[in-house]
Amino acid sequence: MTNASDDPSPPASGSAPATQPPTQVSDDFMRQYHELQMMMSQMLLARNINPQTPAAVAPQSIFAPLPPFNSVHTQPSPGKSSLYHRFPTIEASMLLDIARHEFKPKDLFKLDSHFREKGDSDRSEDSKSRAGVPKDYHSLNSLLIPLMTYFRVLENFAASAGDLEATRVIADGAAVYTAHLLELHHQYQWGAVLQYHFDFHYLRRPEMRDGDYSGWARTDAELMNRHLFGHFRNAREGANRSSSSSSSSKTRAEQVCFAFNKGECSTSPCPGGRVHKCRKCGAMDHGEKNCKKT
Repeated sequence: MTNASDDPSPPASGSAPATQPPTQVSDDFMRQYHELQMMMSQMLLARNINPQTPAAVAPQSIFAPLPPFNSVHTQPSPGKSSLYHRFPTIEASMLLDIARHEFKPKDLFKLDSHFREKGDSDRSEDSKSRAGVPKDYHSLNSLLIPLMTYFRVLENFAASAGDLEATRVIADGAAVYTAHLLELHHQYQWGAVLQYHFDFHYLRRPEMRDGDYSGWARTDAELMNRHLFGHFRNAREGANRSSSSSSSSKTRAEQVCFAFNKGECSTSPCPGGRVHKCRKCGAMDHGEKNCKKT
């Protein structure tokens, strides 16, 4: 027989649950907690004592700020911004040749239909300098006017592609090269300057096909040696500045290096096979640019 006191029975309703013994916190945990508190206190104290590092101040530009660029021009009408619409007087085939950088320099006169009908209005060219000159390029104006049109087509083509840097380089090159031609025209016979231009333009075409338009702003000493040396506008000036009036008929090994005298060719022997000597005094150790002879 089982005693009633031995039977487990559920706690009476309303009676308090049995209490659990309190959890004891280990000494290691409390020690780590206090160390963390001390570390945070030291960090806060150091932050309050040490001054904050001032923010870096951007250096101010020494140049005055440029004003905003204002323009009254709006976006071009759709379909009206192509080269064909901007240059309606130029044949489409020539515009394509310019865009492909296959335009022949000697066809430049075809870009100016009006100028070809005017005839020779530039009477400053003497008859000797016109000997052997193509009839379509009888004067400096007959070259510069269509050349400016050529550069305008290039600039508009670059701008239509959204290439701002190429547009700037072409515009700068056009200005520099035009000034260069004016200077050459002042010093040398027109026929020689014209041949220099044709070859100079031919050399730029493969560069432009590769996307490089900076060549228009450079001078070509080798071409100047080939086409201009010995062809001064004033025959007397040419006789004074060259060792012989017939220097153009000399072999290359007998010709004086034009670039050396300008200080642009310092390689010895001369890459062009010409003589490195001063055209003024004949010395071999310096060019005309550094000559002290008066």
